[in-house]
Amino acid sequence: PTAWIVPNNTKRKSDLSPVKVPDFVDDNGNESKRKRLESTDETFVGSSLSLPAPITPMKKRIRVPLADNAETWFQIFNAWTREQRRTALDELVNRCDASLQRFLLGIIEPQFQRDFISLLPKELAFIVLSYLEPEDLLKASQTCRYWKTLCDDNLLWKEMCRHHNVDNSVVKTVSRGKRVVPPPLSWKEVYLSKKKVEWNWRYGPLKSPRPLKGHDDHVITCLKFHGNKILSGSDDTTLRIWSALSGKVRNEISEAW
Repeated sequence: PTAWIVPNNTKRKSDLSPVKVPDFVDDNGNESKRKRLESTDETFVGSSLSLPAPITPMKKRIRVPLADNAETWFQIFNAWTREQRRTALDELVNRCDASLQRFLLGIIEPQFQRDFISLLPKELAFIVLSYLEPEDLLKASQTCRYWKTLCDDNLLWKEMCRHHNVDNSVVKTVSRGKRVVPPPLSWKEVYLSKKKVEWNWRYGPLKSPRPLKGHDDHVITCLKFHGNKILSGSDDTTLRIWSALSGKVRNEISEAW
């Protein structure tokens, strides 16, 4: 049987009219007689079970017909200057309550949440991104995949390096008379590497010095760094190759000159 819901505290008990229950068929197929239940103060009549509250569907924006003179007001609004429109809109918003102001916010706010970088041609997008600082450009690359493709552009980072006086110190080596072609240069990696070295020199924690013992009391005449290797030469006519990580001698050349 269907349980009819009577709202609580909406009317006095004496004002409530009887609620009619429609006919129903029992398990034997016999139609029962229509019953009339008197309403009470209980929320559910004829049942002690609590029914779940109905789910309220999402409200859709309802277009209410405007007044007859609305079109005339729109024409007057269009004829005003920009300053007059701003004053009229400001006065109109002040006359709205909180619910109407939230309604206006829901309409206006999405208009400013557009990905203008994706809507621009790549050439114009690169010009806009070139005005960012490198730190902001790195943050912008984390927005989405398309922004990362734009922000990681090699020419864009080359211009960043030129603007911040970051040069490329790639050494062209020669082997057996043939020039060794270096791998494709990433200007982003060049910038990050240079800035990392600069940061370490300025703010990096100091480590305890590690003395390199090997030339005794002779004068060091040349010193060269290459990766994790250190090459030293002294007036004792010896050359030594050190490990920059362990500080130990890896190789020694006696009577080098």
